[in-house]
Amino acid sequence: MSSPLFPMSNSSAQLTEINRVLTGLNQRLHTLSGGAAVAAVAQAAVHYLPGARWASVTVLRQGQLRTLVATAPVAQQADALQHELGSGPGVEADLAGTVHLVPNLSQEPRWARFGTRVSQRLGVASLLAYRLPVLEDPETTVGLNLYSDARDAFDGQALWAGGVLASHGAMVVSAQLNRQRSERPAQRPTTRP
Repeated sequence: MSSPLFPMSNSSAQLTEINRVLTGLNQRLHTLSGGAAVAAVAQAAVHYLPGARWASVTVLRQGQLRTLVATAPVAQQADALQHELGSGPGVEADLAGTVHLVPNLSQEPRWARFGTRVSQRLGVASLLAYRLPVLEDPETTVGLNLYSDARDAFDGQALWAGGVLASHGAMVVSAQLNRQRSERPAQRPTTRP
């Protein structure tokens, strides 16, 4: 894993590093489109966030949850398990519009079925889930899910830095939705004779 994306102190060198990483991510996002841009956000989370081993971006639209991108099969399978159960930190973050930090999934009473299964089947020990609001489409909610095989993998630094990446993810998905809308043929109102 690389150095942390956002160190907690405000030293000039650390702020310069934050700027460098975000500038690089923004430049990369401008050259990518669609799923590749969403994947770049998930990959940045795994590469730069302390504790993140796998990541996914999910979407809730018209009552249906699906994974847009996952950095590894483990993240895809953990998402699928949450979707199947209709319960879990990622599902709750998508539905309730919150952030969930779960340091030990095997002992989390709120999502006991999911926590037990994901720990035993996939080796996932902790999770950090964000909701990404899509302002242009209030019917759509996007989530950034960060998974780790270590307990207590995410600290305050990861929580804050993940929120910044989640914001980038929201912008990417918003741009993608706007592009899809603009590419659709304009529908003309029908008139009656």
